[in-house]
Amino acid sequence: MKKEKGTIGQFLMFAGVGAIGTVGHYTTLIVLVQFWKVDPVFASSFGFVVGAVINYILNYHFTFQSEAAYGSAGEVPDRRHHRRRHQRRNHVLRC
Repeated sequence: MKKEKGTIGQFLMFAGVGAIGTVGHYTTLIVLVQFWKVDPVFASSFGFVVGAVINYILNYHFTFQSEAAYGSAGEVPDRRHHRRRHQRRNHVLRC
């Protein structure tokens, strides 16, 4: 069962997850440059990917507590309603 968080709680969780992702990014960067003598640009790029993956996984599971499948999270449930709304908006823009 999901525990509901308020907007402030969700924001703080999002910020905390961002901080963890930042630590992952810079730890990767420092380890690759200092210990493995990797090019700093490549190390920073790889660190960015590590941080982004950390952020995505933690936000998916903890901040937003999504139970949807990964691919279905952004789908519009009723495409007919979406299409009608889109057509009305285009009609207004053409006038």
